[in-house]
Amino acid sequence: MTGLIKALILWVICSSISYMIYKKCMTKAELLEEGIADECTIANNADIETMFQHLKISFSINCVALILATFIPLQFLRWGAAIACAFTLPPVFYDAIYITLPKMKESRTRFAMTIASFLNLFLIIYDLNYLYWTYLHKVFI
Repeated sequence: MTGLIKALILWVICSSISYMIYKKCMTKAELLEEGIADECTIANNADIETMFQHLKISFSINCVALILATFIPLQFLRWGAAIACAFTLPPVFYDAIYITLPKMKESRTRFAMTIASFLNLFLIIYDLNYLYWTYLHKVFI
């Protein structure tokens, strides 16, 4: 199995896990409005929205970058794809380390958010390594 297929499969698995977490919390938010549930708060919903938006953006940029780098042989486009992937790393890193990690022990939803954020972070780093060592690593003389 090629690296492209592995990376795309990992992205689909991670995005499906994050989507399930997002739907679970949004269902709890609807119950909270009715006064039935008490675990999700407005702050949780904002953090979950942010995590899900980061995942959607990084999923789309990284998958397009992987496909672009695989099928288009122009080196400057491959570098552009790698740089686009690298630009998705800082917001996801900030979200994973400074927002979800300190609040991880508050609830199971927060713990699941932390896992999803770190999966997203891992996949971006995996994609950057894959792009560099597969397409961009050349001996500069």
